[in-house]
Amino acid sequence: MRASHSISNAQGAVDVKIENPTSVLTESDDTDTDRHSRNPQTVPLKPQTVHIEVLGDEKVGKTSLICSLVSRHFNERVPPTLLNVQIPAEESDEDVVISITDTSSTKPVVQRVTDATKRSDAILLVYDLTRLETFHRVQRWLELIAKQKPVAVVLVANKADLCGSIQKSHSSYANQMRHIFNKYEFVVATVECSTKVFAEVARAFYLAQKAVLYPREPLYNSKERKIQPKCVKAIRRVFRLYNRAGNGIMTREELNDYQQDCFGVRLLPEELDTLVEYLSHTISSGVTQDSRGLYFEGFLHLWKLFIDRNRPESCWQVLRSLGYSNNLILEIPSGRITVPTHEENQTAKLSVSATEYLTRLFSQFDVDRDGYLSDHELADIFSIVDDPQPPWLCQSNQTLLFEKTLVQGKDAISLKTWLACWLAVAQENPQHVLKVLFYLGYDDKEAPAIEYTKRFTKHGSPMVRCFLVGGTRSDRLRFLQPLVCKQSTTLSPEKVSSESNPADANDPERLSPDVKTDTFAELETAAVLQAVNEIDTERDGKKYLLISEVKAQFDSMAFEEIEKRADIICFLYNPMIKDAAMRISDIDTVLDSSIARQYIMVRPDNATDDEWRNTLLRSEHSSQKYRWQPFDPANPEDTYRKLVRNAQQTRPISSSSWSRPIASLIAVGVITTVGLLMYRRPGAMEVWLAKLSPAITELLLRTHLYKPTLKFDKNR
Repeated sequence: MRASHSISNAQGAVDVKIENPTSVLTESDDTDTDRHSRNPQTVPLKPQTVHIEVLGDEKVGKTSLICSLVSRHFNERVPPTLLNVQIPAEESDEDVVISITDTSSTKPVVQRVTDATKRSDAILLVYDLTRLETFHRVQRWLELIAKQKPVAVVLVANKADLCGSIQKSHSSYANQMRHIFNKYEFVVATVECSTKVFAEVARAFYLAQKAVLYPREPLYNSKERKIQPKCVKAIRRVFRLYNRAGNGIMTREELNDYQQDCFGVRLLPEELDTLVEYLSHTISSGVTQDSRGLYFEGFLHLWKLFIDRNRPESCWQVLRSLGYSNNLILEIPSGRITVPTHEENQTAKLSVSATEYLTRLFSQFDVDRDGYLSDHELADIFSIVDDPQPPWLCQSNQTLLFEKTLVQGKDAISLKTWLACWLAVAQENPQHVLKVLFYLGYDDKEAPAIEYTKRFTKHGSPMVRCFLVGGTRSDRLRFLQPLVCKQSTTLSPEKVSSESNPADANDPERLSPDVKTDTFAELETAAVLQAVNEIDTERDGKKYLLISEVKAQFDSMAFEEIEKRADIICFLYNPMIKDAAMRISDIDTVLDSSIARQYIMVRPDNATDDEWRNTLLRSEHSSQKYRWQPFDPANPEDTYRKLVRNAQQTRPISSSSWSRPIASLIAVGVITTVGLLMYRRPGAMEVWLAKLSPAITELLLRTHLYKPTLKFDKNR
């Protein structure tokens, strides 16, 4: 308890004054800090054990320093080296175990440094104020530490009671100390102490402990004198979480909510006045003109003040209360990104609450109020996410095409495209949607973000899922392009070559060179192409249509994917590809017949008008199995509407959804038959039951409707 008490006193020695503007956003006193830190739910991510190693020249007082900390009195006779000293967590104000290791001066210096950097989190490097040569050798120790794994180092000037501050008057001493701090970033603090009179001994160990529990390096770049980019991202997320109005201004009430949640106390009105007044003079762009709130620049400046005044623990208390680790990685509770339980015949969709939240987010970041989000505005939204790209651009094996609009010569997306893209990702990867929404600040405790609905109900899902089968990659692109390029020039064709390799003419995955665009180079290498947009069905209102291509290399997984997830299958027929009709027929025969179909003929890349006209005539008069509907890129809306309407009329029902009712009917029939048999011929029941297969026998026994009086072998 003594060691614990001394460390607590050292923490209280940190300069915290009410006139200091940074203290306004800290705890009212150190007891609040300790109480908050001991709450494992509030600070779950800091280290549980702190390993401190004591290094230095011979006879500088390393062992005496440890003994003085533990016993709180000075002893002239101490052992040459102490064994490892453990301070239990219950005796530490930070609720962590403190492990202190003494080092023997008989071992080589290099070995001592190597061992210390491997097993310690922080090092106390001790020198003797009465022997200036020990201070001159400090730089040698630091050079050896820098060559190993740099750990936090606290310089401890021992025996201050014998010389006071005489040595500090030497200009060489001050210059060397300044040089050390500038050269070695891992040197975090220096302290003068006396083991004899117990002056600042506990503070030396507290500073080492603090450097481990509240590291400065992840927060601040000392050389450039600015906050680290990852820390800025975390601070921006904190600001956005508490700026609940979403207007980019943290009001005084929101600032007080932040203070209450992270530090457990609210600010007095006069304290808020002091804070805002200080910021308005220091960084005027960080405070509103009426002084009623802070912009992000002002909020960021507060964090910089904490770090500059050596109070990183206040920053870490906020970060850890929100789930950030020492590497500034947000640890998301698994329950917050767990997909709800659902049946195989259900599909994911955004809940009403999540849709409303995303709509508000769109309006909040549509700064110019033009009804569109520019690339810059999109980047601003996702600047607080670990991957700053929108979630529909993060799918490694898929490329999602969506409608873009040229606004003042730059690409932008509308609200309907914004929601369509989110819904498309929810269909493919609902867990990723939950993760991104958590970063953005969606509160799933009030309402879940993802819901599951029956896919075969007409009005259950807002999304119609279509799988595109057949044709070449360029055929499929020509079919997808009008869905997403009504107002965009992103995929407009650009003739770059009229030559093609005849050997590749029948390759169904070949991208014809004469339909390439400025983005086609990326699309050639995309594993799977998808396109999504809103479709006005006129009769049933607006639905989202998500079309996914299926490559020619079919396998069992592709068939399973289609049968499980397809609302409708669209077959693309290119009459210029050899055996294209036969290939489509083979696929069509194997797929579940309950899934709706639509058969589309696409115009080949190199077909002339006459050739295309003759092809259409032959198709109309032929007795083929399929009636191919020609696709008109100039009027594609009718084709897309038919896809949505046909999918809604015939929704697939998975095998599990119909097998359960049938199995139930069979079970009811068997049980009824058994009941009648028991009633009419009770003596013959056991004999008949013994002849049943083991599976049926087990089923009857589990119903508890019949208990046999005769023993029989179930395995017969």
